[in-house]
Amino acid sequence: MPKYFVASRVKAAVVALSDTKAKATLLDFLVVKRTLKIKGAPQAAITQGESAYIQATRELAGAWNKPAIEVSAEREIFNVFASHDAKQGYRNGKYISNGTGTTIGGAPWKAVIEFSSDSPRQASFKSGYESELSALLLKASGNQDKPNLLESAVWYFRRTDLDSIIGALTDSDEIAKCIQDEFISECGLNSSEVAALFNNKLTPIDLSNLQDDLASPHEYLPGQITQQFSLSGMIGGAISDLDTNGLQLGNGLVARFAAALVTKRFIILTGLSGSGKTKLAHAFAAWITESEVQYRIVAVGADWTNNENLLGYQDALRPEIYRKPTNGALDLMLRARDDATRPYFLILDEMNLSHVERYFADMLSAIESGEPIALHSATEDLPGGDGDTLHVPSRLGLPKNLFIVGTVNVDETTYMFSPKVLDRANVIEFRATAEQIESFLGDPQPIRMNALAHKGACYGADFVMAASGAAPALVDLPASIHPNGAQCAADLKARMVEAFKALAPIGAEFGFRTALEIARFVAFHATLTGPGWQFSTALDAQVYQKLLPKLHGSERRLGPVLKTLAEFCNQHGCIASLEKIQRMQDRLKDGFTSFAEA
Repeated sequence: MPKYFVASRVKAAVVALSDTKAKATLLDFLVVKRTLKIKGAPQAAITQGESAYIQATRELAGAWNKPAIEVSAEREIFNVFASHDAKQGYRNGKYISNGTGTTIGGAPWKAVIEFSSDSPRQASFKSGYESELSALLLKASGNQDKPNLLESAVWYFRRTDLDSIIGALTDSDEIAKCIQDEFISECGLNSSEVAALFNNKLTPIDLSNLQDDLASPHEYLPGQITQQFSLSGMIGGAISDLDTNGLQLGNGLVARFAAALVTKRFIILTGLSGSGKTKLAHAFAAWITESEVQYRIVAVGADWTNNENLLGYQDALRPEIYRKPTNGALDLMLRARDDATRPYFLILDEMNLSHVERYFADMLSAIESGEPIALHSATEDLPGGDGDTLHVPSRLGLPKNLFIVGTVNVDETTYMFSPKVLDRANVIEFRATAEQIESFLGDPQPIRMNALAHKGACYGADFVMAASGAAPALVDLPASIHPNGAQCAADLKARMVEAFKALAPIGAEFGFRTALEIARFVAFHATLTGPGWQFSTALDAQVYQKLLPKLHGSERRLGPVLKTLAEFCNQHGCIASLEKIQRMQDRLKDGFTSFAEA
């Protein structure tokens, strides 16, 4: 009968090995040792052409239960000794060509590894290398222990049928010792290496740690998600934490913000200066992420005339170097690419200080088309300088876990957004009422960002999954959210056709993209809000955020349309949209009105 480790036991090993003295390069050492053991020779080429090396890498670091590593795929490799880093230990498939081979060829390894003059070069261990291992592969400072030898063995044998190793053994101590000894043998470790690099304390492994079937990596690798996602409680938790830590927002704003983000990964926040636009984006990003490396606030400059301030450029004088923008925007995108299950946030502050179409066109196109952005013409990834580990590919697709939030102020120093930009985002307006100002002045306090940080990180992976997949079907809404989901779907269809006809006379009607995004928003808004959700609230949000922002013009052109839309909003309970329309109508008395100026 097959005997595989259960997922919980492998996960325990991953957790145990994530916080030790081991450097990430301990993996490279073990890969070389295992390669030599497979070949049965004192030297081997650590290259893609060496089958023993490919096998060793897959055994020690292959993330998934598949027969081969896909060089072109992301997150193909998992370094169990580096799961605490920004990438959670994941590396792309190119690691087999630029990982271990490159590492052991570096200066720190000269006392341990020597190479032949053959082509390809054959790597072997130098005489007396054991005395150098501790300094090379373990951290000198900190209170952590050496990595545990048995936990390393559990990780190594995560995909192995242990029946051939432990046979009929039932004693938990004997099983543990047998598995540990087999790991030592398969990696060709000698006693000096074990003493230098590992803590060999044994913990029992009983038969309850074993099962008949191979465990799924989704159950034990960090940051993995199942096909079911649950954001139940996220909005309530976010509102409570934001309010407690000094960010008081209007009724329903957090739900609209979150629903807009999962509907589409680009949203625009506009409105009164100082009303909380950037603070909400910053606070939500800090709240739902696990680390500060997952978000970046970038101040847009008035001199941004092309995409170099976001995407960088290839150095013309040193074409082997890619000059990244110093604001960190490109590095954030690269980290998001390599960490696909956690959310990343790029917050573009005062986005309309420059013409958006000039510096953001490539990214806007990539958001819509899903096609990668061309960055340089080199045939290989380029470093951003000496020591840069986040190399830049020739083409970069915008990661599906990257959320872009732009803030907009409207005054004489800024540029108006074109309708084609507004049409591609939910536009959320911030206003402050006299009651809100009065409440704030009762006890004015700054926002406590540090206290907010990472409180909602448990929702991060599910948030990404929701944004990447199909929206829930309105017809399938649970009765706890709405008693008749089918009626909601029918009402949405009828209301959108009605709004389309109202906008058509001035050519402001919407297309299929907007219709799809409105349907997604309403479904996600219902799911995120939960019990107590009202269809009219979601409809109101979409009239306000998707249909009104494009409207601008003279009284002659816009007056009749605004009157029709006001009747629509009054009839269907779109209170916020009606108030906005009334402000736009008041501005028409001056002969012209627009969404941004009303």
